[in-house]
Amino acid sequence: MKRLLLIALCCIGIGTILIAQENVYVYTSDDQVITYPLAQLDSMGFSSPQSLLTITGPHFVREDQTIELSTQWSIDGKQRVQVDWYQPEYEYIWLNPDDCAAVQVEGKKEGKTYIYAVYNGITAVYPFEVIRRTTVDVRVQPEEGASALYEGTSLRISATPNQPATCAWDFGDGSTKEQSNTLRHTYTQAGTYTITIEVDGYTYTHDVTVAPLTPVITMQPESTPVVANETWVSLSATLYNTKNKSETLQWIFPDGTTNENGQTISTFTGNNPGRVRFSHTGSNLVQVAATYDGRKLDTVGVFVQVIKDLTPAPTLYYAVKGGDIMARKLSDGTDYSYDLGVSAGEHVFNMLFANSLLYVIDAGKQFTYINDEDGIFGDGIITAITPDGTKIDTVISNVGGHAFQDPFYGYVEGDDLYYTDRSTGVFRIPLTTRNAQWNSTDYPYYVQNQRLGYYSRGLSYAAVNSCIGKIEGLWYWGKTYNGNGIWRFTDSDILPDVYSYSDATTPSAGALLKDAFCPKAFVYDSQRRMFYFSLYGNGAGVYKIPYDRIDELKYIGAVKELAQYTMDADVSIEPIAERGRDEGSDGEYIGICQMALDEATGDVYFGYRAADPEQTGLYRYNAATGKLTLIPDTKGIEIYGVTVNNTPTVLF
Repeated sequence: MKRLLLIALCCIGIGTILIAQENVYVYTSDDQVITYPLAQLDSMGFSSPQSLLTITGPHFVREDQTIELSTQWSIDGKQRVQVDWYQPEYEYIWLNPDDCAAVQVEGKKEGKTYIYAVYNGITAVYPFEVIRRTTVDVRVQPEEGASALYEGTSLRISATPNQPATCAWDFGDGSTKEQSNTLRHTYTQAGTYTITIEVDGYTYTHDVTVAPLTPVITMQPESTPVVANETWVSLSATLYNTKNKSETLQWIFPDGTTNENGQTISTFTGNNPGRVRFSHTGSNLVQVAATYDGRKLDTVGVFVQVIKDLTPAPTLYYAVKGGDIMARKLSDGTDYSYDLGVSAGEHVFNMLFANSLLYVIDAGKQFTYINDEDGIFGDGIITAITPDGTKIDTVISNVGGHAFQDPFYGYVEGDDLYYTDRSTGVFRIPLTTRNAQWNSTDYPYYVQNQRLGYYSRGLSYAAVNSCIGKIEGLWYWGKTYNGNGIWRFTDSDILPDVYSYSDATTPSAGALLKDAFCPKAFVYDSQRRMFYFSLYGNGAGVYKIPYDRIDELKYIGAVKELAQYTMDADVSIEPIAERGRDEGSDGEYIGICQMALDEATGDVYFGYRAADPEQTGLYRYNAATGKLTLIPDTKGIEIYGVTVNNTPTVLF
């Protein structure tokens, strides 16, 4: 019988036939493989080549696209039958259920493969090929001669597919769609647009930011750094204007600017005001207001950083609420601070200077309690910035993580950066860490509330953090809620894991300012052995105590007992409670969140945010005179974190 079957099927031109045991495998001329159980063919009498289970459909599918395959069974007159589809060991996604007459198959891996279907014990195999997807490399370039992608200019746009194909473009501005691989397009208004590119059934997007047309200022000092009343600075401005429209350029100079004739200059009309000198130190803002074709353009400016002389001095950095990070030379004669042109972020409660870099700890916009069950509201980040603000690197980010793991306060010891989260513990990472995303596996806690013998003995769950530091081998960890005080411990006091409070020993150093007060910031002057600290709420203010008497703070329980430690100030220092200003809640008010020390003089600096703007600003405690005063040019400026680069430098 097998020989007759072979002859019969060969006669009908099916193709190659193999017979094994109880089945006949038919390899058809179009690469299909059909299996006949001998018993089934016997009952059919081998009379018709149409008595087959076949699969029909395309033999090619692109990666991540789909094809539809269907079956045909003609032994008993059925044209489409419900079959069982089987998935071989290849990467497919079935888009509709098994046991169906048709199935959609998605190509997932480039190359030749197959699927098969079974009906009434008969198997049909269908080979097909997955073709690689078409990808495109998109480039958007400015118009020839332009320095940026400006509004109203003809942008050069191109797409390079990885295989022959033509792209269809939607520029996201309501203009007519175009088909080409190289073309030009003009955006009439500034903004960010999403370009959509379609090719071979695939869709890609490319964001492009179109800048407003503004003047470009060129500044060329004759020498650097720029010294007040000495260094000439050449300035010029250009406006990209290929269409020869009418234009005006109006220069605006800061007070104390003089031209080559020795005359004071406050304004100038034209492209080139010539050489100028500046008499004020700090950031001197030079601006240009322009019009183009009768339309007023955005005013642009450039900071000219001017120093008093070439004498090196330490540098103070401070973060302005809603503004930039500022720098200030700690020497006599500085008129203004320097604007680094780097955003101070959302809530930079701490900054630290180490390894010739400024480490900026930003708790993010959401820094108070939030119900974050899904662990997705985190937005805090630590960055490392060069002293002049020209380069910024991400150290570690918690964006998209749990809000309670955002970074708040920090301390540097050796090659390591320690930083707190909101209320649970302290992390330790190398100062060289870059572009890291926080996770508990790679960045576990160095210490937690529940890994100290204080826990359930004054220190409680979710004890809100404030500043942290280490003095003569002893950790000082501030808390402002659920365990108020400054909790002191050694590295050996840290338990290896969370514990049952009855099993642990309380650290012998003890806590300072416990229960009754909310300590926010502290700094230690090791040369003069003086400890400075700030409180908000009960006893709000700034204080100092000789370090040899530090244990006295273990027994302070009333505001009147703090009077002996109060700094002598021109005003009453009482940090605002920011309720209603989106700036905190009970136990989480910002207050004076960091204090910084000038090691050379012993002076202490901090940002004070008062209810009265006239008393708000950067404060200096003069260790020589014992007086606390507001630095005049910072009046009204709300300041968060402060730090000092104690290595003297000429500029930064």
